[in-house]
Amino acid sequence: MTPTRPACPDPEPDAEHARQHGFALLIVLWTLVLLALLAATVTATGRSETRIASNLVGSANAEAAADGGVAAAMFHLLISSNQHWPANGLVHQLVLGHETVDVAIYDQDGMVDPNQSPPALIAALLRQIGLDDTAAQTLANAIVDWRSPTDGGLLPQYQGAGRIFGPPHQPFQSAAELGLVLGMTPRITELLAPHINPYVQSTPDPNLADPLVAAALTDAMNRDHVSLDPATPDGPQLVLISATASGAGATFTRRALIRFDSSNDPPFTTLEWYAG
Repeated sequence: MTPTRPACPDPEPDAEHARQHGFALLIVLWTLVLLALLAATVTATGRSETRIASNLVGSANAEAAADGGVAAAMFHLLISSNQHWPANGLVHQLVLGHETVDVAIYDQDGMVDPNQSPPALIAALLRQIGLDDTAAQTLANAIVDWRSPTDGGLLPQYQGAGRIFGPPHQPFQSAAELGLVLGMTPRITELLAPHINPYVQSTPDPNLADPLVAAALTDAMNRDHVSLDPATPDGPQLVLISATASGAGATFTRRALIRFDSSNDPPFTTLEWYAG
């Protein structure tokens, strides 16, 4: 009798088992990839948030240092010892915390006040920036009408030009407000801005005036015989303080327009406070 060969085992269970192992390995690998991507995203986000936080801290420190620079300038301007800082535009460098602060004080009493100056001086200033006689006088009259407490009759002209407003008959609050006056253009406003300050409250001091304002003073006195008496030396002083703080990758500039008057308590008034 011929012996019977044993039957070969069925290979399908082993193949199925191998496929299951391969699929499980693929799931593990994809899970690891996803975890790696998640970890990379969390790390990148953390670094970004850290940089943002660092920038915010640096900006806050720079702003605080710049404000400290303004306070230091006010102190040095008020004292009369050899630590006094005159308002001559000279840059003083301070170190506050980790920031370096450059501070300068500029006397504003040489600028033209659009609220107090006579039309002849305003027209002379407009001529100095390039306007002809007729245009300068017309615009000067419009500026005076804007600030005058009485109606100069220009409202119909504003309405005819399509404006929804007319002269408020109140003092100018800023040099930028001049841009609202009928006949004023952005270019004229830009040219006037460095020479105009509505807080001066006096005739420009020729010793402090820039060359253009000095020329306008001379022009107004010679052409229109206008008597222009500057403020007394012992009167209030208007200054612009500029403080720029740098450090830790951040820079901040604070500008403050301040009037000093020794007869008041406190002896100073902050008129404008803004980032430069």
